[in-house]
Amino acid sequence: MRKLALIILITLAITLLSAACRADNSGVPEDESNSIATQVPLPPLHPADQIDPTAEQGRLPDAALVEQLRGLWNRIDGSTATIPLTTAIYELLGEGRSPPRHNTTSQAYLNLIIGHNGTYDLIFVTHPSEEELEVAREQGVELEIIPIVKDALVFLVNIDNPVENITFSQLREIYSGTITNWSALGGLDEQIIAYQRPGNSGSQTLMLKLLMDGNEPAPPPTQWVVGSMDALVETISAFDNSRHALGYSMFYFVNNMFGNSRFRLLGVDGIVPTRDTIMRGQYPLESHYYAVIRKDTPDDHPARALIEWLLSDEGQILAASAGYIPLRAVEGAWNENGIDPVYLGDTENSSGTGGTEIKTDIADVLHTGGVRPRLSDLFFDGFNYIQYLNSEIFRQINMETYDYYFQYTWGDIHQIRPFTGIPNDYPHFEIDSIGNLFIYFPENNPFFSGSEISIYISLSQDVSPYGHELPIFFRNYEYMGQLLPGVRLLATDIVFTEPSESTASINQQLRVWFDSFFTDEDALELLESFSQWYNWNYILQPTVAIWRDYLSVSYILNLYDGPSMNMPMLRTISFDISTGAVVALADVLPDNLDFSDAHIFTRADFNDLDDWGWLNQEFMPDEYIPVEGSIITDAWIMYDRINVYLIEPDGRLLQVYFWEYLS
Repeated sequence: MRKLALIILITLAITLLSAACRADNSGVPEDESNSIATQVPLPPLHPADQIDPTAEQGRLPDAALVEQLRGLWNRIDGSTATIPLTTAIYELLGEGRSPPRHNTTSQAYLNLIIGHNGTYDLIFVTHPSEEELEVAREQGVELEIIPIVKDALVFLVNIDNPVENITFSQLREIYSGTITNWSALGGLDEQIIAYQRPGNSGSQTLMLKLLMDGNEPAPPPTQWVVGSMDALVETISAFDNSRHALGYSMFYFVNNMFGNSRFRLLGVDGIVPTRDTIMRGQYPLESHYYAVIRKDTPDDHPARALIEWLLSDEGQILAASAGYIPLRAVEGAWNENGIDPVYLGDTENSSGTGGTEIKTDIADVLHTGGVRPRLSDLFFDGFNYIQYLNSEIFRQINMETYDYYFQYTWGDIHQIRPFTGIPNDYPHFEIDSIGNLFIYFPENNPFFSGSEISIYISLSQDVSPYGHELPIFFRNYEYMGQLLPGVRLLATDIVFTEPSESTASINQQLRVWFDSFFTDEDALELLESFSQWYNWNYILQPTVAIWRDYLSVSYILNLYDGPSMNMPMLRTISFDISTGAVVALADVLPDNLDFSDAHIFTRADFNDLDDWGWLNQEFMPDEYIPVEGSIITDAWIMYDRINVYLIEPDGRLLQVYFWEYLS
C-alpha cells in the first residue's frame, strides 16, 4: 500500500505539472532539461504604471495652498477607512510628521456638529445615518456632504465557505431573517450567522441605505453585533468553525487596510467587487467617501480649498495613489493595465518607522483600535524594509526544486507575470502573535495565480524590533550532480551570523568532503541498495546542526514523506567551530550517555527486499543497555538530538538516538 499510494501521488503530481509548458528553461542543466507547466507570462509592470501625484503634475504642491491649509490639519477628523487618504494628503500638502487623528465615523460627525467652539471644520467619512442627521437638525446645523472618492459595501464569508455568489434579494432576505441556512444558497446545511455593526457605524448606515432601503433588518443577538470593522473581519476569518459566518465592510478597508487570506468577497448578482467593477459602476452596492462640512462654512475657508483641490485631477490622482477609487476617469489616476494601485509605487526605497530599540511585546503591532499599523512599523527606523522583503520574495519564488524528473521553481507554477516587487507600505500582510510575518497576494493579484498565495518571511532582530533572535548559521544549498542513477546530490555552504575566521576553512573542507561522496564505496553501496528498494528518483540533502562548539553535517536517508530518525546515516563530518578543524564527534561525546532513555535499533538493511517489503530492522526493548565492550563509531546531530552508530562485540551494528534535547 505504501508504494501504491506513492505511485498515485506521483502520477497526480506529474499530470498537474504537465498541463502546459514552461517558457524559460535556462536554469536546468543540459542533461536534465525537462519543461514543466506554467502559463505564458504577462509583461512586467511598466514604469509608466507607477503613480506619483507630484510627478504626474510635473510640479511640487502649490506653495500658496500649503500655506492656506497650515491651520486646518488639527481641525480634521474622519472614519477609520479614510485615515490613509488624510495621511496621503498631509504628506503632500502638510508639514511635520503627525497627520490628523481620526475617530470613528459617528464620533467624527458629533465632533463636527457639536464640537466645543467648532473644534472640527472638516471630516472624511461615509454618509451620515438618520440619527446623525437628526442630531444636526436638533443643533440647528446643516451639513454639506460632498463625494470625493468611490467605495462599495462588500459582503465577506470565510474562505472555507463554498458559496461564492449571492443575489441582492438573497442578501436582503438574509438580513430580514427570511433566509437562515446556507443550503438555501447552494452551500452547506448550516445556520447563517449574519453579523451586523452598531447602529451609527459607517458600514451599518450603508447596509441600511443600500441593501435594506429603509426597511429594518431582523434584530440580531447581541453576540452577532461586532463593534469594529477589524473585529468583524477577524471574526469572519477565524479558523475555528467560522464558515457559517457572513458580514460586511467597506471595499477599501478590507482591500487596503485590514485584509487577510482567510476570507472571500462575495459576488453580488454575478459581479465580484473589484476596483475595476466599482469604478465602472458594475458592482450594485457602490458608495462613496465624503468630505463633510457645515453649510455655513465661509467660501474662503481652507476646508473648502482642500475639498476643491481633492476634486481636481491632481487630488483624484493622489487619492488613487493611496488606493482609493477616483470619482471619474482621470489621466494618470488609473494605469493602462488596470493594475490595482496597491501593487504600484516605489519598490526599491523605503524607511522603517518601528523605532530603534528591541521590543518584546508583539501586541504593539497587532490590530488595535480598528487600525492595523503600517508595514513600515515592523522595521527599525531608516531600514530599507521594502528592498529586504522583495529580495526575500524573489529568492523564494526563484528557488529551484528537484522533484522526480523535474527541476523547477515555485514561480514556474504560480507566476503569471514577472514579479516586479511590492511597494512601500503594501497592505496585504499579516503578523501573528509570535512575530511571524506573512506577505500574501489575494485572488486577482497581477503576479500569481491561485486564491491563497502567502509567503512567509522571517523577521530577525537585525531588521525588526519584533524579530526573532538571529540563527547561529544559514545554509546555501547547491546542486552537485547525479550521484547514482535517479539520485541527485545537494551540497551546502555554511554562513555564520557572527563573522567567524573559521568559515572559509570549514567551507573549503566541506567542498572536498562533498566531492569525495562520488568515490565513497561504502556509502554508495548502502545508497544503491536503498535506491533499488525505494525505486524512484531521489534527492539527497545534507542535514546541518550545532552541538556545543561543534558543527555537524550529515547525509541521512529520508522516506518520501520526509526525514525519519530511524533511517540510516550515510556520511557525516563535524568541525570545531572556533578553529575550523575536523573533529570526530564520537570522540567528544559525554562519557555518561544514558542509553536507558534512548531509542535503539539495528541499522536498516535494504538488501533482499522486494518493492513491497518493509525495512529489515530490529528495535530493542525499552531501557536496553548495549553489551559491555560496545564501541561508538560515528556520531551526528539531527533534530537537536545526539545520534550514534554503535557496534556490539558480536559485530551487530546498532543505531541510537537520545530522546533528551542536547545540553
